[in-house]
Amino acid sequence: MSFTCPLCGRTSHNPTDEAERYCASCHAFTDVEPAAAYALLTGESPSAIAVGARVRKAREDPGGDITPIGTLGRVMASHDYPEGAEQPHPDHTVRHFYFVTWDDKPGVPVGCADWKIEEVE
Repeated sequence: MSFTCPLCGRTSHNPTDEAERYCASCHAFTDVEPAAAYALLTGESPSAIAVGARVRKAREDPGGDITPIGTLGRVMASHDYPEGAEQPHPDHTVRHFYFVTWDDKPGVPVGCADWKIEEVE
């Protein structure tokens, strides 16, 4: 028994991960079709930080995040946050959602709201 994440390609041999389609590397339930996952990881919003740009983790949720402030990474994909959709955080308005590959987790795309990152040169 094994489960291969459609987002990052990592394999888990935990039967619960397989049953729930959960990826511990992505920290996400991945019950999406591979084509939909590919679209998430390759999109680019023209009004967002450009794909390929270097970014720094600048802020985090009050309870903390997995990626520490100051971590550097590269934008892998960007998407416009749906207009009219409920905002996920009461103190911040999300306009874009990114997938970033952080330098300390190479090859693992991590989802990140726009207010948590800043572009670096």
